[in-house]
Amino acid sequence: MLVIALLVGVSYGVGRFLLSNALEVTRAITIERPRASVFAMANDLRIAREWSPYYAMDPDAEYAFSGPVGAGQSMRWSSNVREVGSGRIAIVNFDREPADRKHPDASG
Repeated sequence: MLVIALLVGVSYGVGRFLLSNALEVTRAITIERPRASVFAMANDLRIAREWSPYYAMDPDAEYAFSGPVGAGQSMRWSSNVREVGSGRIAIVNFDREPADRKHPDASG
């Protein structure tokens, strides 16, 4: 029994100090719509009700918005429905053109 306890303790210690405590979740999706319409909808959190499936789950949830449209805008929500919950989302950076379509400055 002591050997098992020591092995568990050593495993925990190694995992605790060698493994990262950070977690990052990333999602990607392909949207079959014109780029301008997707940009307009994703760049303004105030119209999220038009496309968010969570709004349909609880239309009575409370929403609060701050900041200008685009980078810097944030939305807080609070709901009594477990699947919706509460939280905050913010637009940190929004680039209208993907990196592969940008033209570098070669005037140098």
